[in-house]
Amino acid sequence: MGSYATLLTDVPAFLENDSTELANNLPTIISNAQDMMFRDLTVAELFGTYSGSLTQSSISFPRPTDILTLRGVTILTTSGLISLNYRDRGYLEQFWPSQTQTAIPIYFSVLNENTFMVAPTPNSAYFYTTQYKKRLAYVTTSSPTNYLTDNCYDTLLAACCLGAAQFVMDDRQ
Repeated sequence: MGSYATLLTDVPAFLENDSTELANNLPTIISNAQDMMFRDLTVAELFGTYSGSLTQSSISFPRPTDILTLRGVTILTTSGLISLNYRDRGYLEQFWPSQTQTAIPIYFSVLNENTFMVAPTPNSAYFYTTQYKKRLAYVTTSSPTNYLTDNCYDTLLAACCLGAAQFVMDDRQ
C-alpha cells in the first residue's frame, strides 16, 4: 500500500533521477498514470450506474459527473427495458427535427459535456439507467490515497515510472 507521498519519492528513486524538472512534473505524470489505469482496468469499483427519470417532452437528461466512458443507456417502458442506440447528435437532429412531437425514445447522444439527449422526444416520463465506466478520485496531496494506491500500488508506480521515463527521455532531446 502506498500514497501520494510515496509516489513522489519512489518514482525519482526508481529512475535514479532527482532533478527539479522531474519533481515539478510528477503531479502531472501521476495524474496521467491514473487516467491510463482508470481507462484500462476492469475492476468492479470502476463501473457505475446513474438513474433518473426522463422528463416528458424534454430531450435532455444529465450526464454523470464522474463518467470516463459510456457503456449504455436503458429506459423502462410499459413493454419492458429498451436499450437506446447511440447516434451522433447531428443524426438525432435530422432524425427528429421537431422536438414538439413525442414518442418512445430509441436513440441517445451527447448534447454537451453535462447532458445527454434522446430522440424521439419522450412521450412519457421514463425511468432510465446509464451504465458507464467511472473515474475514481485522484490521489493528490490533499487526498493521499485512493483505490489504486490501496489495491495496486505497484502497478500505479510502474505506470508513473513509465510516464516519468518518457518525460526524462523527451527532456534530453
